[in-house]
Amino acid sequence: MERKTVLTIAGILLVVLVATGRIPARPGLLLLVVFGALCYGLVLWDGRRLRPAPARPKPARPVADPRAEALRRIADMPIEEARVRAEGLLTEAGHWTARQDGDAPAAVERLAPGLRSLLTRYVRLSAPADAAWIDREAIEVFEWPAGTRLGFGVGAESRRGPYLRVGRDLDDSPIVVRPGDEALYVVHGPPSAPDSWWCGEHPSVYHWILVTDYRLAA
Repeated sequence: MERKTVLTIAGILLVVLVATGRIPARPGLLLLVVFGALCYGLVLWDGRRLRPAPARPKPARPVADPRAEALRRIADMPIEEARVRAEGLLTEAGHWTARQDGDAPAAVERLAPGLRSLLTRYVRLSAPADAAWIDREAIEVFEWPAGTRLGFGVGAESRRGPYLRVGRDLDDSPIVVRPGDEALYVVHGPPSAPDSWWCGEHPSVYHWILVTDYRLAA
């Protein structure tokens, strides 16, 4: 039986008992007042208990940066897929410039297979308007003061050489490689403050071409 029904029957019974004199008038009235207060308290308690809790606002979802997401997809691209896409840009008319001329210098042999393959076929790879480039005739040892630490990606590691400078990035920062290593590093920072230099890393020359092309088009 529901609580409301029980209270109603008890209230009626109490009123009847008082009205018929079964319970003396003064104690009966006191019982009625106490019973009414008890019923009122139970009604309030039930109302609060059954009242739905206010909905908590849902945390706002972080807005994805489409530019950062596009660059991440390029960085995660398998090297063979990056190679096919990058070489498509090099052969596309009116886009990148890939100049062919003569035999490659001996310095090209120190490069990793991917970069060596491109610079054996091409003297210079240039982004539109020559905004960034890699040139086999410009290969030279890249030097910085002893003890300088460069940040590679998120972490940092001590200078380990030799490095070879092979070109210039969009902000005129040098592009360097380790002999035999496919990764390209773009060294950022003012020449007058080498202690503040840091490096952006690309898994291969093909990834660098795709990232550079995206940055120019964005």
